Amino acid sequence: MKTTVKRIIRDEKGTVMILALILLVVGGLILAPMLGLMTTGLIAGQVYERKTDELYAADAGVENAIWMIQSGAVEPPVSCGDPEQWFYSIAVNGRTVAGSIEYVGDQTYRVISIATGAGDSATTVESYVFYGSPWHDILDYGIVALNGDITISGTSELDSYPEPDKANIYAHGDINIDNNSKVWGNATATGTIIIKDRVTGTATEGCEPIEFILPNLDVYLAEANKGELIEGTLQVTTSRTLGPARITGDLDLTSQAVLTLGGPVWVEGKVKTAGGSEIMGQGPLVAVGSVYLGGGAASATEEMPVVISAEGPIDAAGTEESFMVLYAPEGMITIQGGAKTNGAAIGKEVKISISAKCKAVYDSDVIEVVRAPSIEVLTWEVEPQ
Repeated sequence: MKTTVKRIIRDEKGTVMILALILLVVGGLILAPMLGLMTTGLIAGQVYERKTDELYAADAGVENAIWMIQSGAVEPPVSCGDPEQWFYSIAVNGRTVAGSIEYVGDQTYRVISIATGAGDSATTVESYVFYGSPWHDILDYGIVALNGDITISGTSELDSYPEPDKANIYAHGDINIDNNSKVWGNATATGTIIIKDRVTGTATEGCEPIEFILPNLDVYLAEANKGELIEGTLQVTTSRTLGPARITGDLDLTSQAVLTLGGPVWVEGKVKTAGGSEIMGQGPLVAVGSVYLGGGAASATEEMPVVISAEGPIDAAGTEESFMVLYAPEGMITIQGGAKTNGAAIGKEVKISISAKCKAVYDSDVIEVVRAPSIEVLTWEVEPQ
């Protein structure tokens, strides 16, 4: 037995050497490709890092262009000879960035930012940027009838603040003014104007229709959907804060309730205010259905200047002074009562039918709040070279 074991052990001599030789051969076969792969990876990493730095630099060029637009260094051309394209150059992390800004219309700019690095390497970012307000041209008028008439009766007066005699009105239809009412400004209609001598400014009949750029209400719906969802009708009888929020039913305010809006509130049904209730805050307040601002309700303040009915009419019958823009693109706006309404009214038709003296004021302070410009990057495309 001992002799057999010794023979087995003696026969295994040299096995380790064979294994070492095998590993040496295998290692020699894979070492060169592995080194090549590592070299390629290192080069690729350097290229990736360089292109990433260029991309960040080009992106910084776009941000610089946005700053130029927001700061007023770049403005839309307003007369013949004004530039429609601007150029700039900046340095970012050792990269030179050359950019251009071109105004393409409708408050939109085309920005091209090119970042160059070593050799012929370059990265281009092309972006379209919107800067402005969707309310920019439609609020040039105190009252607008988008596809109908403007009727002013009773003892109503239309004026403007802080500069008087700027309560300009426009109707894609007729303008009817009775003998006891007055418009302190210009009146423009695609149809006829009755009675012209109640207009202190210029009365223009038969004009070419104005194609207004209407605000996109989907923006307010998207913001409202980011907040609270309220199923059914919301009745507010005590003061509370709400928004952004979407209400699937109606919104009713009664008693002395004060509703403070923390953002856009979208109401799938109707909105009704009464009994001395008030709405204030950031807003806007949007109803798909009709809006009734009645009783002693102060329908808005300087802080919440937009009340919208997306598909229905708006009836304002308050007795207190209010600050708001009323917007009903598919319905009639009716203003009645003895209140002083500060802001503007834009509807399919607009009717100011007053039994008591009423004053509608085109309020520049309210308009500036609504027209406050915002920035939005519409597209952003990278073109590496």
